[in-house]
Amino acid sequence: MRLLTSFKIRRAFANLNAAIESLGVRGTRVKNVEVGSKYDRTSSRILIYAHYNPLGCVTETVQRLVHEYREMGYSVVFVTMCPKLNDVDYRKLKESCSLIIRRRSFGRDFGAWKDSFPILQEHFPHCNEVVLTNDSVVGPVCPLKTVFDRIASSRADLIGLTESWDRAYHLQSYFLVFKGPVAIEFLKDFFGRMWLRNSRDWVIRRGEIGLSQAALRSSLRLECLCKLHELRKLVSQDQARREAATLNIVPFIRQARPQLDEASCLTVLWSLRINPTHYFWRDLIELLGFPFIKVDLLKLNPDRIVGLEAWRDVVLEAGVISPELIERHMMTQKISRVP
Repeated sequence: MRLLTSFKIRRAFANLNAAIESLGVRGTRVKNVEVGSKYDRTSSRILIYAHYNPLGCVTETVQRLVHEYREMGYSVVFVTMCPKLNDVDYRKLKESCSLIIRRRSFGRDFGAWKDSFPILQEHFPHCNEVVLTNDSVVGPVCPLKTVFDRIASSRADLIGLTESWDRAYHLQSYFLVFKGPVAIEFLKDFFGRMWLRNSRDWVIRRGEIGLSQAALRSSLRLECLCKLHELRKLVSQDQARREAATLNIVPFIRQARPQLDEASCLTVLWSLRINPTHYFWRDLIELLGFPFIKVDLLKLNPDRIVGLEAWRDVVLEAGVISPELIERHMMTQKISRVP
């Protein structure tokens, strides 16, 4: 009863906070918009990168990633929720970006994307493709060109790198591509109707899952580049990978059903609503050329994934970025699972 009352109080405060925010009592969330060195009003392919760093820095890993996005032909809109950025990092960032937006933090990454979208449309009237991404992933671990070549050849309206059936089917939102006028108009409408909150669970339900579900209802064509059924087939064909996968079945299933053989364990694992970027981080990289590792996986390993300590060797073998560079980036990160 006490826990239920506490939950209701927290929910009431969250509702009040969201209502106050929607009324604009705290003032505008966007504090400043500055044009970078690479601004081109005629650009049609735009990438919005949502950023926060507790130390107010833009690490070398992020700088390199932004530069690579630029090299892939995108105008980068960098949206930071840092109250203040390191001056040296900021000057360097301007050399790769088209726009830099400083924004008060509210609504997490979806809040950053929502608030920057009207600014994007104002500065890039010919926009025909939008990538939404954020700093929840580190990389690139594998070449980005392979990913963007597949995006360019895709006929889908909405493209993601990985997918999940947790709660409902959705493309995972750390990297989403909206192609063509129908997708752009859909995104505009979705952001226009989305009510922001700071709750992580709210953002997942109404943002990440809600976006894919709304896209399906609107008859948009969705495509996942690293399909779970393809990954399942590849993992199942390799004995070492099968054994590694069974080790990552959550402990209560192993304890509850000790009689299961390897094949049955795999069946149970694939039936779970798992996060593929956690459970199959290594297989994604080595088998499908997935270019990222999730930051919360490296920092917290919330699902207690077995074998994660090998990530440095996997990154080194891929040969795109040094493990030391990722480690320096991770030292600046402060991550909590609190909703």
